[in-house]
Amino acid sequence: MTTDVRNWLVTLIVALSLTSPAVAGPYEDAVAGYDAEQQGNYAEALRLYKSAAEAGNDYAQYSLATLYITGTGVSQDYAEAANWFRKAAEQGNVDAQFNLARLLDSGTGVAENNAEAAKWYTAPAEQGNLDAQVNLAFLYYSGEGVTKDTDTAVKWFQSAANKGHIGAQYNLGLLLVSDEAPQDFVRAYKWLSLAEDNATDADEREQAAAARSDLEGRMTPAQIAKAETLTSEWAVQ
Repeated sequence: MTTDVRNWLVTLIVALSLTSPAVAGPYEDAVAGYDAEQQGNYAEALRLYKSAAEAGNDYAQYSLATLYITGTGVSQDYAEAANWFRKAAEQGNVDAQFNLARLLDSGTGVAENNAEAAKWYTAPAEQGNLDAQVNLAFLYYSGEGVTKDTDTAVKWFQSAANKGHIGAQYNLGLLLVSDEAPQDFVRAYKWLSLAEDNATDADEREQAAAARSDLEGRMTPAQIAKAETLTSEWAVQ
């Protein structure tokens, strides 16, 4: 599965101390690294994050990986980014788990490994990361790295669609029209309509509109009326 590295990074909000203890340690270096990064002093941020990361601080490991993946203050190096994302992921950092999964999914900086990608997508997906849910759904739909399981794909698409993820809404709509899942034209029409209404990209909006229009020709007036009612009543859950 190909992915766009430009949109990989997820925001990680941390509580930062307003004062620094007299003796610096991994946490203090991570905080100082964050401050340096915010001030645009990337060389100092790199130094401080590396010190804290090597001492085992998972936030510093994650932050160091983001510098390597974007080439901020250091030469861009996807392999080194994967290395630090993995170290943070193994400590339970869910943002690192997601980004490591993306690298494994696309074979960027590491050998492509869909089975391991599915493993690392799971925890972020379970904690509400919508992109992780969608990517995991694709793996279960395609059977890449996992046993093909359309029901599980529907489950993850549905979860992200309920939260307003446009890609999930579109793909769930297509899946409910296909013969690979229990067909439900009414629900499919609803999700395709919502994808069309919510899309900000013109091409995505056009794709959703075309799919909805094709489906409409296969539905009865009563089904269309019900689907339009469901669409108008929908709200992010």
